[in-house]
Amino acid sequence: MKLRKKKEEPGEAKNLLDMVPVQLRKWEEADEGKVRILVPRFGNHWLGRQILSSMRNPHYYVNLDDYGSFVWRFIDGRHTVYSIGIILLERFDEAVEPVFDRLGAFLQQLARGKFIRWEEEEERPGK
Repeated sequence: MKLRKKKEEPGEAKNLLDMVPVQLRKWEEADEGKVRILVPRFGNHWLGRQILSSMRNPHYYVNLDDYGSFVWRFIDGRHTVYSIGIILLERFDEAVEPVFDRLGAFLQQLARGKFIRWEEEEERPGK
């Protein structure tokens, strides 16, 4: 019986608001400025690549709504979750309240689906 290793070593807990999300998937702009994320049908498996070469469309699409599309454009490896939340609040006002709870849940869902990955905010001079 194999024992699985823990993914993270116990230590300092990380604050989600200080994390920087980075896109892992290609995307395109769909109707009315909404984002459509391209997901390969079979991933990177060698057999999947062989099957994909004979398929008409090798991707399936994940369509985001207005809020998700707006957030996706700021997942660029430079903006923290906190800064994305502030920008989202400025743009949509009270319609996105509670903004950080909703944003955190959305980004965690994207991370579980392997649409994004997390980086820690870089230490900047003068911070």
